[in-house]
Amino acid sequence: MVADDNKCIARFDREDLRKDLPTGEKVKMTVTGKVFYNGGYADFEGSDFIRVIKGG
Repeated sequence: MVADDNKCIARFDREDLRKDLPTGEKVKMTVTGKVFYNGGYADFEGSDFIRVIKGG
């Protein structure tokens, strides 16, 4: 995972994601979770279009 300039770039193994994730050049993916911040937990959500390649 790389973080810089308020951006985070993450790579995932396809088998760790949804089983029905389609392949394609522009697949919308949404990530949600919680982070520990200022002594408490804060929810986060982010969406982007990703390229999903077929594993082989």
